[in-house]
Amino acid sequence: MIVAGIGKAFMVAPQRVLDMFANKFHLYGQMRMIGVGELLCVVLLLHPRTLPFGILMVSAYWGGAIVIHMTTEQSYALPATLMLLSWAGYYLRLNGSKYSRWVSIHPKERI
Repeated sequence: MIVAGIGKAFMVAPQRVLDMFANKFHLYGQMRMIGVGELLCVVLLLHPRTLPFGILMVSAYWGGAIVIHMTTEQSYALPATLMLLSWAGYYLRLNGSKYSRWVSIHPKERI
């Protein structure tokens, strides 16, 4: 998401992406704003205090990607999978993984 956001925000995306935004999605004028939104989502996800708002922003982003894919009659399996992975990462980060629970219970032992 970071690389794609930088590419769109600074208009240095590959020519294939630029053509797709211009011809297929008709969003070339909004590409810079979409890239800045992606980068904002990443910043919100990285900071623990803004994590809940960040996951909502990312869900809205992936939801928009799903809608764009539906309206252009493309497969929306990839954006839907990435949305599910985002929520899975949020759950793991919120509740911790088994390893982080083990370390918190047994701080001097290592697996």
